[in-house]
This record gives sequence, C-alpha cells and structure tokens, in this order.
Amino acid sequence: MTCVDAQPAGNAIGSARLHLLLAAVAILVAPDHAQAVEGGSGAYLLGSHDLMAGFVPPPGTYVSNEFVVISGSAPLLSIGGVAVVNPNIDASIYKFSATHVFDVTILGGSFAINITQPVADVEMSATPDILGKGFTFSDTELGLTDLTVTPIIGWHDGNWHYNVSMPVFIPSGEYSLAEIKPKEGIYDVLSLGKNKWAVDPTFSITWLDTTSGFEASGAVGVTFNGLNEATDYQTAPELHFEGT
Repeated sequence: MTCVDAQPAGNAIGSARLHLLLAAVAILVAPDHAQAVEGGSGAYLLGSHDLMAGFVPPPGTYVSNEFVVISGSAPLLSIGGVAVVNPNIDASIYKFSATHVFDVTILGGSFAINITQPVADVEMSATPDILGKGFTFSDTELGLTDLTVTPIIGWHDGNWHYNVSMPVFIPSGEYSLAEIKPKEGIYDVLSLGKNKWAVDPTFSITWLDTTSGFEASGAVGVTFNGLNEATDYQTAPELHFEGT
C-alpha cells in the first residue's frame, strides 16, 4: 500500500527486545558521485547481531520478536533509479524470527537454521532533484520486506560461545521502480524489497559469565550483493561490525 502526500516546501516466546537505532539509513555522498549502497540501506539490518550474538542454544525451536526504529537523513539518495534530495526517512520494523537447532553436530558444532520475516512501516519526505527546489513530497509503505534464511554452526568453550552463519536474503518483498510525476500527483519512491539476492557470511562471538551475568558480544560480516536487474545496479560488498 502506498500513500502519497505532496506538500509545500517549508519474543524465545514471551520475550521481546526493543532497539532504538537513531542512525542514518543513507550513505552520505556528494551529488556528483555514484551511490555506494543503492537505496541508502543494505540488505543486512544493522543491529541484528546484538545480545548473545555468538550463542547457539541447545536443540529445540525458538521464536523471537524484535521491534526496530530507524530515523535518518542524507543530502542525496538514489532509489529505484530516481535521485531525490534531502530525504528524511522514518521506519518502524517488526521482525519475527524462528530458529530450529538440530540434535546433530557439524564440524563439532551445533547446527541451526533461522528464518526471519520483517514487516516494515516506512515514511519518507524528500525533494526530487529533477524539479529543483520549491516543494517536498512524502511517500509511505507498509508490508513485508525480504525474507532471510540463515544456516548457523555454533561452538562452546567454557565462557566462550561463537558461531559462523550465512544469511541469505531472498528478494520476496514488494519492489517497483520509483515514479515521480507531479502533474499526475504520483510520488511513488519507496519499495520494501531490495529486488536482489544477497549473502552475508558472518562470524559472531559471545563471552558470558554465568556467575555474574556479564556478557560481551560482537559480530563481523560482509554482505555480497547480487544485481538489481531493474536498475542494472550492483552494490559493492559491505563490511559491518557490531558490539554489545
């Protein structure tokens, strides 16, 4: 569902985690340079590896819920082949995840598979550069984003817990090329899907003191992006690191 408004210038089950990520969702680049990350945000959602990132639990099925809030702006953003100026983006993302840990070992470690389906409510206001200054427009989208399937192998060594994973981002979310047609009142620039396959090999580690309850976790990964055939654009590999 797309709502457009042109304006004058001027929970395991029962548990949930709330993350307030006040971060820029766009790569800040000068207008005369190519966009490093198409759409301003990668397939991987920063903040996804946080508490107990390196820990793979005992065999069983686990369900979790997360709510992520993102707010950001940039001087320029390329979306669906259309460049917009001074975009301001607010997004509320609910992530439902189910993880099954198998009662088997692979390479001496526990094997698990995670499936994550986010639902996003995104709103953006911006100025289309093809029309110059003088007015802003806004666009909103609500719906499913791209599905992620992640195989994981994890190991335990005393207080140390670590794993390797390979998230696979499936282009299942809604996607369309951006349209800006002022005369028709069409300002459709947001898509919830990325329209590309991506993989994200990641190493995560956790140190947990079960006596004191103190934990330290970290994760590092690289996202390799496939080609967005609609725009003929391929985002370069993206390195990400997180610590908790």
